[in-house]
Amino acid sequence: MGGRGHYSDGISIEQDARLAIGAGKIPNLKPETIQGYGTNIVTTQASPQLLEPTLTTVYPSDLGESVVISSSEAGDTGKVLVEGLDANFRSQIGVATLNGTAYVPVTSLQGEAQSWSRVNHANMVDIACAGTVSISGSSGLLSYILPVDQRAQVARYSIGINQLGQVPNIVGAILKDGGSTPKATVLTFFRVNGGPFYRSFGFSASSGVPAGIKAEVPIGLKGLVDIEYRAWATAAGVDVFARSSLILEELNV
Repeated sequence: MGGRGHYSDGISIEQDARLAIGAGKIPNLKPETIQGYGTNIVTTQASPQLLEPTLTTVYPSDLGESVVISSSEAGDTGKVLVEGLDANFRSQIGVATLNGTAYVPVTSLQGEAQSWSRVNHANMVDIACAGTVSISGSSGLLSYILPVDQRAQVARYSIGINQLGQVPNIVGAILKDGGSTPKATVLTFFRVNGGPFYRSFGFSASSGVPAGIKAEVPIGLKGLVDIEYRAWATAAGVDVFARSSLILEELNV
């Protein structure tokens, strides 16, 4: 039998492996995504802009800090799921239920207090939010959810010290071109163990023409690694979107 059990309609071994990871069939491996968009991207090549929709966010302290959620809309009562890293840079999940504009602590699924050194994802779970949901700590605004998205769209992700990550691809597109025909350059930045951010690779996208890049053999990134997607444009009034898949291996460390 040819193909060693693989389909004859063009599905490759690589695709089979990714389908298996997505279905949870390979122990210790799980799929993730890094995605976000930025509005009115800067036109300064020397200072590309982190892709985040409207507000400016910061990282929590490396020592960890408590995190709270709140909404700009007094009637919001939905549940928010938060994912990131604890004070030891290990992956953790937290949850909180909105009480309008009041500050509500994010706790473990069992209701225990948590300390956060990174926030990767946040999304509404049961009820859509009508206002902007802020995820904040003593360092400032760490992430946020706009009602148009119902999940955070800040294009950064932190790989924990108990994880090995691979970024197999990244795709980007111009969402709005301000009536002109500009180009945008989407850039990937890495930071290892709290060192300086360095630019790894990038690509350019034209208005109406999505572009991307694929790593034939993705390099394994062992945490702690912070990943950011930034962009700059050749004209004003440009919005840019970027998204990539991420494969995480949970390590026994």
